[in-house]
Amino acid sequence: TYIDMPISVNYILGINKLRYVFSAYFSGGFLVRYTLVDHVEPPTGDRYKKIEAESKKTEWSPFAGVRIGVTYQLNDNWSILALPEYRIGLHPDFYSSHLMSFGLNVGIIRRL
Repeated sequence: TYIDMPISVNYILGINKLRYVFSAYFSGGFLVRYTLVDHVEPPTGDRYKKIEAESKKTEWSPFAGVRIGVTYQLNDNWSILALPEYRIGLHPDFYSSHLMSFGLNVGIIRRL
């Protein structure tokens, strides 16, 4: 389970109802709880053995990411947005590799 706190720089291009959004961000995520699962093949050639280890130790993981997408203005107060996202962990995790993820942020914006 991650608790994430992003700081982003956004650039919006367009004056029509359809606008393009470019975003770069840095976030510090706190890994609150995790379970490691590893599959090991014994030398005998038997079936895989599943090994699990659970940790409740809190770890800090910095991430950097980019989002490129669109917003569509429905009326003066409401817009919808869709932002595909790519992010990478800047600190190696417990397997000495960098975490990477792809996703899609979808939302509704209400202007006050």
